[in-house]
Amino acid sequence: MIRVCKLLAILLLSAPTAQAQLPDALSSQGRIYLVTTLPGDLVYNRYGHTAIRVFDRQQGMDVTFNYGTFDFAQPGFVQKFIDGELDYYLSYSSTRKAAQTARIQDRTMRQQLLDINREQRDAIYTALIRNAEPENRRYRYDFLFDNCATRPRDIIANALGDQVEWDSTALGLTFRKLLDPYHADAPALDLGTDLVLGSRLDEVATSQDEAFLPIRLEALLDGAWVEDQYGRRPLVLVSDTLIWSARPAFPERTFPWPLLLTGLILVLGLASLKRSSMGHKLIPTFDRVLFGVLGAVGIVLLYMATMTAHQVTGSNFNLLWALPTHLIAVWYLPRARPQVAGGYLLLTALLAVVALTGGWLMPQPVPVAAVPLIILVMVRSAVLGRRLNMAR
Repeated sequence: MIRVCKLLAILLLSAPTAQAQLPDALSSQGRIYLVTTLPGDLVYNRYGHTAIRVFDRQQGMDVTFNYGTFDFAQPGFVQKFIDGELDYYLSYSSTRKAAQTARIQDRTMRQQLLDINREQRDAIYTALIRNAEPENRRYRYDFLFDNCATRPRDIIANALGDQVEWDSTALGLTFRKLLDPYHADAPALDLGTDLVLGSRLDEVATSQDEAFLPIRLEALLDGAWVEDQYGRRPLVLVSDTLIWSARPAFPERTFPWPLLLTGLILVLGLASLKRSSMGHKLIPTFDRVLFGVLGAVGIVLLYMATMTAHQVTGSNFNLLWALPTHLIAVWYLPRARPQVAGGYLLLTALLAVVALTGGWLMPQPVPVAAVPLIILVMVRSAVLGRRLNMAR
């Protein structure tokens, strides 16, 4: 009940509201902060959040600009999300309201005061005001390259130009490895991410690339320097905490139950192989079910790779073992000649071998929880395919 009440409160606070008129320019007391909210429980806030706070005591202004706004009620929301055609938009609200949302969600909220001159500050504010206009505020969201963290990064970078020196020191991790700590308590989400997101996720991220994650953008600013007529100095003047939560930045790792499940399927499949392969059916029922499930997974992966606007779902090497053709095979192979069925099964086994042994050479690793299934497909397809070929 408490979780339901929290969710309702979050939805009420995040609902679109009438926005007050903002001043055209800041006074001499205007300040710019980068605000970082640590990860939450829900899928859409699991990776944290970034916003830009504009505080001007003289004008009584304390506003937070948020590039992570989307509307659940927009027509076709789910389909647009799946197809990578969901528009996010820039909104702004009082910093007090943003802090209330973080407090309800039990999330730490930190801020960094930027030590920038008036021209740089005004350039950031002008860009925010321009982006907040109705005709400019919407943008096509992209998980890695255009999101609530990369937009503030680019706003700041464009305003400072060559007067900012970014720290090029990166963690040296791929995008996939950067995401892993955020999935520690959600093995199913981790498996789904590894299945659906393709080899683009396995490129090594630069320090600028890492800033698609709010915590990494916060670190990027901490390591940056600015140099202008007032000298060279750290970009961040001071950091402090607006809302504190005892929740850790990353969840604790839980038991990897998908690996246990696929491991049990592997044991069952191998144990039943001798009896199934000697039955009267050309293709045993176990294999029809296995191929049907993998074929359905393959159809989803193929759709995401070829029919959507997502940049990160293409070039998916999981299609080597989750073959979309399996859905046709479960219907056709029992009716085919033994040689045809055997040839298809041997080809399936070969592709499974490539997926397993080529994992160190291909740009995309095989999901750990999928390894038992791939072994099962390899062994059963090889044994059954060989026996069918011998039945000529």
